[in-house]
Amino acid sequence: VQAYQLIYGGTEPRLRDRALLTILGRLVELEHMPSAQADALEEAYRFLRNSEHVVQAEADRQTQQLPTDDVSKLRLAEAMGFPEYEAYREALDDHRHVVREYFSEFMSANRVEEVDEIDDQRQWKQVWESPMADASLS
Repeated sequence: VQAYQLIYGGTEPRLRDRALLTILGRLVELEHMPSAQADALEEAYRFLRNSEHVVQAEADRQTQQLPTDDVSKLRLAEAMGFPEYEAYREALDDHRHVVREYFSEFMSANRVEEVDEIDDQRQWKQVWESPMADASLS
């Protein structure tokens, strides 16, 4: 969401909001993101945030570190609705993979546009700095 805000927020005032889930919906409305992708990202966000809350509640402190001891792992899994930690971890990895894939896809698509824009800027810079440009300005 923040990457989309950086790229489109300057021209799309509706994307200038702090509420991630609100922005996901707006990205779909503005046709910057397919609804299936927004749904998957919302599901991943909720899963990750809920996981974070469980970890912090058990540790009674701000942390994003997964537990390392067996009892805490089982507590996390059960609090998240899984019978064992391995099943929880598989779901966590799946959500992380989805987010990583969408982000990589988004950045790859925009990198092409970015490279084209950089090439355009170089061309303008070359024209601006060429001797012909100096001659036409005097």
